[in-house]
Amino acid sequence: MKKIIITLMFLVATPVYAQTAPYGQSNEVQQPTTDPSVSITISPIHLVLPAFEVTAELKVAPKIGIAGVIGFGTITVEDDYGDENTFKFYELGAQFRYYAIGSFKSGLHFGVETTYIHVSGEIDDVQGVGTGLAIGGFVGYKHTFSFGLVLEGQIGYQVVAYNAHASDDNGNSDSASDSKGSILLNLNIGYSF
Repeated sequence: MKKIIITLMFLVATPVYAQTAPYGQSNEVQQPTTDPSVSITISPIHLVLPAFEVTAELKVAPKIGIAGVIGFGTITVEDDYGDENTFKFYELGAQFRYYAIGSFKSGLHFGVETTYIHVSGEIDDVQGVGTGLAIGGFVGYKHTFSFGLVLEGQIGYQVVAYNAHASDDNGNSDSASDSKGSILLNLNIGYSF
């Protein structure tokens, strides 16, 4: 009888001791943390134009992200006579990002970006359309806070090839095209999940 009691006490006590954390450690079950796989950000700088640009980035591997960029709005410029002219624009772009240090959640990344831009407007009965294609490389950093807020910045160099066409109601028209290099700069804020 004593043998059964000792065995039962041992069997009851063993699971209790097995579930007790060693000294100084918590007995709480730790939930695995998962890094976000999607980031949605906007460009606050574009809001000044006023325009809206949003970037959606998807993690395709632990250190690789691809992003789509869409933007639209208006741009107001002053001509040589002091008159303000407003043009409508939209842009479509894509990015490839490699996180050299860190991960999709927070880290230093290198990448390439290509963007198509379309601008149209009218000045004194002359209609104009301009299109451009920009391709460039960049280095950037993204940080995602524990509650999902994302801050990111990218700087690089891009080549922009563009052409413009203008015509009036009398059938007159003119075209021009050019290409040049410029700074690529993106400063975004958003949310990751």
